[in-house]
This record gives sequence, C-alpha cells and structure tokens, in this order.
Amino acid sequence: MILEKSILSNDKEALIRERISAYFTRLGYSLKRRSEASLIFQRGSSTGTWLALSPILWKVETLVEFKRETPKNLTVSVIYIISTAGQLITDSERKFWKTELAGAERALISGEIQCGECFQLANNAINQNLRSYLILGLITIICGFIGLYIIKSWAAAFSIILIGVAIWLIINKYWQKRRITK
Repeated sequence: MILEKSILSNDKEALIRERISAYFTRLGYSLKRRSEASLIFQRGSSTGTWLALSPILWKVETLVEFKRETPKNLTVSVIYIISTAGQLITDSERKFWKTELAGAERALISGEIQCGECFQLANNAINQNLRSYLILGLITIICGFIGLYIIKSWAAAFSIILIGVAIWLIINKYWQKRRITK
C-alpha cells in the first residue's frame, strides 16, 4: 500500500527536516538514509507485517523528498511504502495510516507533534484483530470437536480443523471487503 502527500512550504528546509525527523522518531522510526534531496525512515519488519496485530509493527518505509520550486517555496513529498503482505487490511488500519500521514503533514507545517491518535488507532486495530482471531479459534475448536467426538478420528479432526480455518479466511475476506468499501 502506498500513501502520498505533497506539501508546499515557505519555511527553511533545515527547519522542515528537523520537524519531520522529530515526528518520525517519536513514532518509532529510525533514519535509514539522509541526502540533500530526501530523508528515508523505516519502522517494523517483514515478520511484523505477517504476524503482528498492530500496524505499528508492519514494515514501512517513508520517503520524504525535498524539491525547491522557487527561492522561497519548497515542495515536500511524504511517501509511505507500507508492506501489507499477509494482511487483510481493516478500516482501523487504513485510518491509522491516514492519520499518521496527516500527523506528518501537521508536524511539517507547524512543528506540532501529536501521536496520541495514532497510538489509539493502533490499539483499535489490535482489538479488532484479536476479535477476529478469537472467532478463528472458536471455529477451529468447534470443527476439531466435530471431527474428534462425532466422527471419532484424529485425521477427521485435523481435516475439519483445516476446513474451519478455510471457512474463517473466506468469511474474514468477504467481511473485510464489505467494511472497506463503505
């Protein structure tokens, strides 16, 4: 998933670099590379993308590019490159990323760094994902009991558990699509 925002500013480039660096550092990013034309920040890992309940742990690279339009005006582009491998992106997670990008814009323009809403949205995403995994666990246990106690076979129990996981994935996929298109 890629999110992008371009901001026109007449502040000094050094001040903008300082503001944006402070914002991303506060959110747990580390500066990966610095050049005259850009800054690159990184947070999370590929493993976090696959396994984490929170979007804060997903692998994300943020590119901040600086382009001088006129002697007084500077265009700053903030580009999020978010790894979503293995994820069914929920509304909470989409809102989290959009809020984080809006926070970067606010930090860049005014120097105001507010991370509370991002952390709250990350917690909402965790809660939503936990509910989803709880449903998966219940479906899997029920299917396992059906296979083990009704059919009285471990092979059947394992097979039906796999069917339960497949059912959960299908339900979750269509549920997420319905929610995302609202």
